[in-house]
Amino acid sequence: MIFQKNKITKKIAFILVIFTIFISLSAVSLEAGKCEEAFFRCLDDPYWRAVPFGIIYCATGYFFCKKYIEG
Repeated sequence: MIFQKNKITKKIAFILVIFTIFISLSAVSLEAGKCEEAFFRCLDDPYWRAVPFGIIYCATGYFFCKKYIEG
């Protein structure tokens, strides 16, 4: 009984590994634009972390950038 469960577990693990490799071959390369880079830099700034609504300030700048700069 234990050997049978062990064989099933190995088969499932093997199938999952093959499935993971197959899925990763078709992965799309993502690259963040300037607006995303500026947004994360804003979030990393200690001043905007300390301000209660700092994330809103950063998000407003991000949406402005996406609408008017990146177009």
